[in-house]
Amino acid sequence: MRRRSASCSGCRAKLAAQLDHSWEHVTEIDRLGAVEGGTVVSRGINYCTAFEIALKIRELSGLLFESWSAADLMHGPVAAIGPGWPVVAGRAVRACTGRDGRGRDRSCGPAAPDGRDLG
Repeated sequence: MRRRSASCSGCRAKLAAQLDHSWEHVTEIDRLGAVEGGTVVSRGINYCTAFEIALKIRELSGLLFESWSAADLMHGPVAAIGPGWPVVAGRAVRACTGRDGRGRDRSCGPAAPDGRDLG
């Protein structure tokens, strides 16, 4: 019998939950059918992730997606982002233990722009 590592505890349930969550938003993809491109933005340790996401979208769709650091984007290119222009924003996932510097519980997954925990 194989031993599972502690880091894999609950992986199946988490994967199933993520797949269910993904299907909830599938109909929203249709509204992206007419886009010509988009922007991927991130910062810090995930800055390189923005490049990879933009590259994969370009490879799979042929659309013009560019990556920017959050700081660089605010120095001018942000003016090119308007209504209907898709933006993919990435952020680092915080540890699942303890509290942050303000005494709040730490999230175990990504958060929506309004602060809702998506993990």
